[in-house]
Amino acid sequence: MYVHIGQLVSFAYWHYSICVFELQDTCMLFFYPKIRREVEKVTQSEVEIALERYRNEIESLKHRMDEVQRIVDAVHSLAQQMIAQTAEIKHLGQADTAINQAVKQMGRR
Repeated sequence: MYVHIGQLVSFAYWHYSICVFELQDTCMLFFYPKIRREVEKVTQSEVEIALERYRNEIESLKHRMDEVQRIVDAVHSLAQQMIAQTAEIKHLGQADTAINQAVKQMGRR
């Protein structure tokens, strides 16, 4: 199959965007497809309907984030309580050791 260079250049011009980079003494060409979309006419009422849908979705997301924030606050509170309980258990362990030592000393007498 034989393709004329003019046909190839014409095809590339109409269907691809070309980006040229120069690195030192070398030129590099990158071809990427052009995005050709027809612009649709949108009526005012369609825009209003779309905006209302977005508003509803945003309100729903805000409500969900409020619920997530409550959960985060509960987990934070639980973590603080666990820290306090760990310190209390450590203190009780030290007190238990002291009582056991005192009992042993009384038993020696």
